[in-house]
Amino acid sequence: MVVSKMNLKFLFTVALSSIFRMCSIEATLSYDLDTTKLLRCSFSIDHHNRIMIQNGRVRKIIYPEENLSISLEEHSGQAFIYAVGKIEKPLALALITESGLVQDIELSFQNKESEVLILNEAQEEETKDALPSCIAPYMTEEEQRQLLVNDILSGRIPDGYVSCTQPRWNRSIKCGLQGTNIVKLENTTSTIYIYEIVNSSKKKRKISEADLKCEGSTWICLESHTLKPREKILGIVCVGKP
Repeated sequence: MVVSKMNLKFLFTVALSSIFRMCSIEATLSYDLDTTKLLRCSFSIDHHNRIMIQNGRVRKIIYPEENLSISLEEHSGQAFIYAVGKIEKPLALALITESGLVQDIELSFQNKESEVLILNEAQEEETKDALPSCIAPYMTEEEQRQLLVNDILSGRIPDGYVSCTQPRWNRSIKCGLQGTNIVKLENTTSTIYIYEIVNSSKKKRKISEADLKCEGSTWICLESHTLKPREKILGIVCVGKP
């Protein structure tokens, strides 16, 4: 199955005046939340840093615990981030918003003042594609699967699934193609693994669902069957639970 390229609503609860008061001692970075792109930014290695969601809240952050100390503030929905020890190389983390969107962030640390990272989460409008969950049992298995894939490629965690922490590892899929597991989702009946697949060669490469097949896999979805040099796509593998 091939799908198109990657292309809730909670009120912001922190008074803006408190943010403005802190701006005198904290620099501010502001970006639109984009689930399809890696966000790169620089934080202070000596002072605390904050991440906040405009029009939303931070629900969870997946990060290397040996390098970072992160506290989620319950009332404001903001995350406070501290570097642990000396950090020489950029670190990757995955931020999950209250509405289920996932933003990948690469952090580098420098000797500077505290930083505030503001992620602007757009308010979603009701569309015809937003089908109420109550009708899901009446959909065919193929329609339910397509709805699930659409959610994932839009950066949303599908209803009924939760994001699980997992170590990242790389695997060689076939000649010139490398895969990295980036997200693990679970519900009561299945586990979904999401891979970032990159063509590290200088030639166009082809890939099929069979290349990602593993023990217990029930279905596999590829964003594309052809990768140009250095191109990245997502691969989704669903494994049934015994």
